[in-house]
Amino acid sequence: MEGYGQVGRYIFGKIVKSSFKTKDIVSTSRPLELLHIDLFGPVSTASLYGSKYGLVIVDDYSRWTWVKFLRSKDNAYDVFSNFCTQIQSEKEMKILKVRSDHGGEFENEQFVQIYVDDIIFGSTNASLCKEFSKLL
Repeated sequence: MEGYGQVGRYIFGKIVKSSFKTKDIVSTSRPLELLHIDLFGPVSTASLYGSKYGLVIVDDYSRWTWVKFLRSKDNAYDVFSNFCTQIQSEKEMKILKVRSDHGGEFENEQFVQIYVDDIIFGSTNASLCKEFSKLL
């Protein structure tokens, strides 16, 4: 950081983490085999329609990314459920696995029902796996 002065130290201090390394090998064999989902927000400025949250969905195989905007976190289940129905119909394929960061927003009764009925969630959270097995 030498040579950057006070401004440089300020900017470097604002960097939270570095980017992930590029993945050279695709670990899936077809679209919709594995989806990654995450929820972000609230953002400081709402959209024209009042959305302050976003649901990000990434297909592991194609890296195709969808962002669904939400007025509140409570809308995540409905939006994700509708997305699953729509994309499986369009692609004529089933979603096999969904992976999340287990931040809590996807660990509720409604999402658990999707996991059990339709999709196998790739979970590394032991307590969540126990909850799923109780429902089976």
